[in-house]
Amino acid sequence: IVFKGRSASSVVVWNRLTQTDETYRVLNVLEFHSARRRMSIVVRGPDGRLRLFAKGADAAILKRLAPSSSSHDPDATSSSVAWVTHHLTAYSEKGLRTLCVAVRDLDDSTYNAWSDSFRAANMIHDHDKRDAHVAAARNAIERDLQEETAINVGHACHLLSPTSRVHRLSRFKTEGDMYEYFVELIELLDQPRATKGAPADKLVQDVMVLDGEALALAMLPSTRQTFVSVALRCRACICCRVSPKQKAQVVQLVREHVSSMVTLAIGDGANDVSMIQAAHLGIGICGHEGTAAVRASDYSIAQLLFVHGAWAYHRVCKFILFYFYKNMVVVFTEYWFAWSSGFSGQIFFPDMLSLAYNALFTSYPCVAGFSLDQHTSTTAVLTFPKLYQIGQLRQSYNEYLFVVHIALAMYHSALCYFIPQWLLAHDVAGSDGVVVGQWGVSIASFASVVLVVTVRMLTQVKCFNYVVVAITVFSVLVDYGAMLILSTPAMARVLQPHAHSVMFVLLVQPRFYLSVAVTTTMSFVTDLAGQYIQRQCFPTPQDIANELHHDGGAVTAASTNLPSTTTTLHNIVQPMH
Repeated sequence: IVFKGRSASSVVVWNRLTQTDETYRVLNVLEFHSARRRMSIVVRGPDGRLRLFAKGADAAILKRLAPSSSSHDPDATSSSVAWVTHHLTAYSEKGLRTLCVAVRDLDDSTYNAWSDSFRAANMIHDHDKRDAHVAAARNAIERDLQEETAINVGHACHLLSPTSRVHRLSRFKTEGDMYEYFVELIELLDQPRATKGAPADKLVQDVMVLDGEALALAMLPSTRQTFVSVALRCRACICCRVSPKQKAQVVQLVREHVSSMVTLAIGDGANDVSMIQAAHLGIGICGHEGTAAVRASDYSIAQLLFVHGAWAYHRVCKFILFYFYKNMVVVFTEYWFAWSSGFSGQIFFPDMLSLAYNALFTSYPCVAGFSLDQHTSTTAVLTFPKLYQIGQLRQSYNEYLFVVHIALAMYHSALCYFIPQWLLAHDVAGSDGVVVGQWGVSIASFASVVLVVTVRMLTQVKCFNYVVVAITVFSVLVDYGAMLILSTPAMARVLQPHAHSVMFVLLVQPRFYLSVAVTTTMSFVTDLAGQYIQRQCFPTPQDIANELHHDGGAVTAASTNLPSTTTTLHNIVQPMH
């Protein structure tokens, strides 16, 4: 048969055997419930016969089978169940999700008696458990996972390997048997075995698989603590054919017994809502199952991937490039001195300043700035999925950008070395007659390096907040404070004798302030000019999206129908279909 359509009170199907449409009148519908684990419907066929159809998990359907009306032989029924189970297993081994469909003919007197009680109570308790059904079909398309399907999914997700030991708990039917097996399993897991033919340090991975009935036994007060101990010793614990309540209970169990762990739950349907809400972090997927999981989650999968994922990728790329840049600036500055001094072996920067360059002066602003940066807004990223291609096309991190950053490092290092040399190296004397000297030029050059690197970091960050500003200002102050402390007689004698009183001499020299200002300004103006030319002549989708976002809510309008004057922009940031 082929489904053709339905109304509130009937269903129309196409019978391929008779080549006719058949209309079934729907009399009663018993919706799916996690306690029943099945859905039932009573219909009257075109021939006037009453039939009860039920679909659900194989565990809920097969155990309610009765002997066929055409054969009361129990062996025949067992053979039919074995035949159905064989096909269910075959479907599951292919990774398909399965359900069972069963049917029973009803006589009018039985239906009328049941219908009266159904209308009175509007629900079924245990009455339908006494109904006998005849297996009619298997449908390997949706819902309850077979144990074999769960294991195949585990292999697909790399939770299981060919050498994994799989411990199946569905065969236990009593609380005592379950507890005894847990005790034996703990002893086994505490003595792991190496994989045959593999290095001795490569241990066999254990995976536990259990269904809803086994999970109910494992969650009893007498076994739950032991169950948690076993689960934590396994690489993975796969639960299949469980109710929404059981999903939430598993998450809550981990939260209660392992308080140091952060739990994550990912779901795509209404039956995952309780699990998502029970976890520390819930992620919802919007799809065929509806939007209930997304509404109940902390993040949707689209938001996590296209927004936070894109932000994280951008931050990592920027951080890596900038870290290379800032280290090359200080290295090239010392190279210019080595070149000028004929590679004599004399150091340029005081040792303590070189050691503290990464540890104190530049790393913290870099980490704070890029770890909190947002290169585009949430609205822009979700409106223009094409922005996600920035990562796919390696536009944020590639060989060209690496070479550009190294070239900028060479240019900025040249400014930081030659400008202080030009302004301070010619025996400039203060009012007391004390000259600056080579170590004064060195510290002035180092002060310029730190300031130039910090200013460039600020030009690269798109999102500012009090944390970034505070850490940046603090790091610069620490740099100048460290140079002052290093110049004191007591510290200079212990750490760097050459730096004795150098900073105090520089502080009264106007040329020191001029050298730092000129160096920083030239590097800053160069960076701004480069960014301006790039935005005006070679704009990226990210640049255009940011401009639209800052133009009074133009992102929403641009996503649908941009004005003709911005046709070029629309071609750059048009939504992907």
